Amino acid sequence: MMAQDYRELATTLRGRIDAGEFRQTGKLPTEDQLIEEYQTTRYRVRNAIAVLAEADSVLAKRMHCAEGDQVWRVVRLRQVDGNPLAYETAWYLKEFVPFINEQIAEGSLFGYARNDLGLNFGFVDKVLYAGKLEADAARVLGLNEGDPALYLEDDSFLTNGRLFNSSFIAYHYVNARFFTMTSMR
Repeated sequence: MMAQDYRELATTLRGRIDAGEFRQTGKLPTEDQLIEEYQTTRYRVRNAIAVLAEADSVLAKRMHCAEGDQVWRVVRLRQVDGNPLAYETAWYLKEFVPFINEQIAEGSLFGYARNDLGLNFGFVDKVLYAGKLEADAARVLGLNEGDPALYLEDDSFLTNGRLFNSSFIAYHYVNARFFTMTSMR
């Protein structure tokens, strides 16, 4: 019964997250606040939060990891000169990136991974395609649902061939400009 109990709390919290309840702060309430709100134990709250951090079957397939592996989910709005550029959702395997806080997420996560964690990057697979904005991305980018968007799916691998990061980015169709340089040898 106890195992189902914390999974039920995780389901409740996931529903609140998906409904955008914590969008303003970008944070869940503290453990103590959740204990008070749900009149429950620290054990139940901690286990529910751990469930929220587990890779489900779809994410596990994308991340090349096992279901239940711990991942960080980082959602950010990228801006240039105060204008929305991109809405990014990125996942990082905790096996390689054991800690992320708001200060780290606001900066360069790759700089943190390279300089502070000593990770060695190998290569990145990128898929760029056009599509229509979904409601969440449209709202954050200040556009309308169904407006055009450029999407980038980005999978970053270490030198040992292991994937440590996967990102899904929706670019603002008016504000985004891309530049590429190609050698013509």
